[in-house]
Amino acid sequence: MDTVRIDWEYARAKTYRLLVSDDKQNWTHVIKENNGIITAHDGKETVQFDPVKARYVKFEGIERATDYGYSFYEFGVYNLSGGPETKTIDGVKAVMDASTKKSDD
Repeated sequence: MDTVRIDWEYARAKTYRLLVSDDKQNWTHVIKENNGIITAHDGKETVQFDPVKARYVKFEGIERATDYGYSFYEFGVYNLSGGPETKTIDGVKAVMDASTKKSDD
């Protein structure tokens, strides 16, 4: 993976971290600068980082932008750097054509 896209609801983060792991015990920041802390932006936000191979992705809220906590409409994890062929996950395989924005499932 090399990209996370978050579609924030009103209750969004002011700052947060994205972490990855293979075993849910040892976590690594996907952003190496600033101790992994990312400043959030209202609406749809795309975070790109150096490609990593991991089984789990974790959102860690650092500071809230509102009194309501952290909430998003969608949290997507992508491999957009042209890595190896898409693998089937739990019997589901979907490939997105970037030019037409249509899926082949």
